[in-house]
Amino acid sequence: MIFVREVRSRVTQEFPDMNALDVMKEVGRRWQSITDEDKNYYQALADKDKERFKRENQQYMKELEQLDSRLKSSAAHDLAGDGDKGQQPSGQLGSGLADGDPKVLITANAKKPDRK
Repeated sequence: MIFVREVRSRVTQEFPDMNALDVMKEVGRRWQSITDEDKNYYQALADKDKERFKRENQQYMKELEQLDSRLKSSAAHDLAGDGDKGQQPSGQLGSGLADGDPKVLITANAKKPDRK
């Protein structure tokens, strides 16, 4: 992908009227024509980027799990301690918080737009 990003921009500058399919064909042709040493260089860059992504993704998932845990704990505390049996606390969704779905967690805390 690093090679493609780098070369595609050059090809589109050289041939501004070329359609996307032909641009990618040209990029592929150029990949086939470079030396093994150059291919190894781009592969090493891609491998390094892949490792960076893995590290960042692991950290993100850890933070997401911590947030989910805090939200579940907070929701359980709110449900148990209010004395308003049968009513959901404002801004919380009863189902969804327990299953850990991050889309539901984000939606549960979203503000509604003001209507006039």
